[in-house]
Amino acid sequence: MVMIQVKIELVPEQQRAFQDYVQQEALEVSRYAGCLSFELFQDVNVPTHFLLHEVWQDKASFENYRTSDLFQASQKQLTPMLAARPDSLYIDGEVFN
Repeated sequence: MVMIQVKIELVPEQQRAFQDYVQQEALEVSRYAGCLSFELFQDVNVPTHFLLHEVWQDKASFENYRTSDLFQASQKQLTPMLAARPDSLYIDGEVFN
């Protein structure tokens, strides 16, 4: 299993557009094989700070999405909305239960 967390800081005027775009994108991303979770969280103290949290079945599933036309289009759409470079964390792990 692979978990991705991306800390995002937005240009204040882009907050609503960002949320709307990611909400629509989540519907498409969740259809990719191996996507277990695609969630967006907003900082309760700083409304322009977000955390994108994704869980993928395996690295290959995530790479399939990351190299997709959808991902590339998303990067072009979202980059101008950012106030700073995103801070990404990629974690490989297993669930024991």
